[in-house]
Amino acid sequence: MMRDLKEGFLAMLARIVVSASLVVFAVSQAPAMLVSVEKTMSSTSQLALPLQPLKHVGRAILVAGPDGHFTGRFTVNGRVIDGIVDNGATFVALNEGMVRDIGIRPNDLVYDHTVATAGGDIKAARVTLSDLSIGDVSISEVDALVVAGDALPSALIGVSFLGRLSSYTVDGDAMSLVK
Repeated sequence: MMRDLKEGFLAMLARIVVSASLVVFAVSQAPAMLVSVEKTMSSTSQLALPLQPLKHVGRAILVAGPDGHFTGRFTVNGRVIDGIVDNGATFVALNEGMVRDIGIRPNDLVYDHTVATAGGDIKAARVTLSDLSIGDVSISEVDALVVAGDALPSALIGVSFLGRLSSYTVDGDAMSLVK
């Protein structure tokens, strides 16, 4: 009986040692194996021909300014405007001067929306921009608000644009916009 206990203990100890060895191997070697697999897959995918033509993926990179804000030169309805990305803003927002420059007549707009800002409530009109783009990223028919007067020093590029992208990400001081 003592011999059976000893053999059982040795078998259990052998299983523990083998299991621990597998864990150590997995932890120490798995990352290198994954890199090797990724390299193999990327070199294989470079050689493989697609079954269908690939569509051009629009991409733009914005660099944060000294204040930490992501700004850029956006094109709205064919005209260039300065914009600041604001993922806390529901809509793209422009002032009357900006929309006048892109061919929208502020006097024809109905200011029936109230927008809460840090400076208080302001009136706004809802419009649809034919096209809003930066770099290789272009979105058509973008909902926007026009705020009365010149309350905004630059356009706010909100979620009505950002939400139509396949992704937008921040890595350090760079923001990547992908159509």
